Amino acid sequence: MVAFYCLLITIIFLCCAPSYVGGIKGIVKALFPFFAGRYWYITCYIALFFLMPYLNILINKMNNHLLAKLCLILVLLFSLIPSLCFTDLFRLESGYSTAWLIVCYILGAYLKRSDKKIFKGYELLIFFASSFAILGVHAMSYFIVSKEFYEVVNYRTANYVFPLILLSAVMLLQLGARMSLKHLNGKLKTFLVFLSTIVFDVYVIHCHILIYNYLITGNFKWILEYHPILIPVLVGLCAVAIFIVCAIIGKLRIILFSLIHLDKGVSWISRRLDKCLEWSD
Repeated sequence: MVAFYCLLITIIFLCCAPSYVGGIKGIVKALFPFFAGRYWYITCYIALFFLMPYLNILINKMNNHLLAKLCLILVLLFSLIPSLCFTDLFRLESGYSTAWLIVCYILGAYLKRSDKKIFKGYELLIFFASSFAILGVHAMSYFIVSKEFYEVVNYRTANYVFPLILLSAVMLLQLGARMSLKHLNGKLKTFLVFLSTIVFDVYVIHCHILIYNYLITGNFKWILEYHPILIPVLVGLCAVAIFIVCAIIGKLRIILFSLIHLDKGVSWISRRLDKCLEWSD
């Protein structure tokens, strides 16, 4: 899917706006945005993907008590202590790293296995409380201390490894896991399932280096000309519009892949890879 969009977007820009692409170097960056630091999540997830079978062996060998201890150590070492020290102590790149994805993978495994859910039934309350706590810290650092101090606080608290951000993520994960689509209206259920299949398309499309640099960055400054009350509304509407456009493209991609049976081919390659790496019989 990523290769398809990189190739498609590059061809479109070469045909319609070649100056944005540039020379050979620009084409390479457009075809392989990983080299330009884009798609960090996909890059880190590829590394995690190859480690998953071996992480599963480790996780399955441990009982719930031992796995809970491991999770506690991971949270203390990689979330709480670095946040209290106000430094990236163990070089997790504020969560933009394979190491942090491994931590999240193990935490997710424990949440899936354990019957003792954290703040069960109060997930949304804890999520909003965590969010407002972070906003409160930002506001105090900006208005009471200084703008320079706020920039430091914002960088260290608005990142994936910060304890309150991690807690918010856990709450959303638990809430989503407890939700059921069985009692929903048929059309609404179909729509939600469609959204779940299309969000990755939206991410890949709008974060592509050419789309992001030339169609998104700097092209929404006009919003600042409106009344402050309208700014959040306009930002939200623009975000929804971008999502809808990307979702339509994603739906067309799904239809195309189905027509040429590409998914079946990828599944066959995946099974062969699993067998070669002894991930399956």
